[in-house]
Amino acid sequence: MEYKKIFLVLGASSDIGVELITQLNQIEEGCLFLCHYRSSSSSLNGIDSGLGNRIECLQADMGNSY
Repeated sequence: MEYKKIFLVLGASSDIGVELITQLNQIEEGCLFLCHYRSSSSSLNGIDSGLGNRIECLQADMGNSY
């Protein structure tokens, strides 16, 4: 599927990240949201994608170097 826009939101599970995704999800159409979280995606799971948008959650701990 081809998306009109792709948003990468780092720290998406924070209060600010959830609000940003929620607001963009209401005004943007046909977009992919790549949502980074560190340990829990529960706050992201409650966001309903709308207007043909897709939300993908990506887990990564960027505080550790391997």
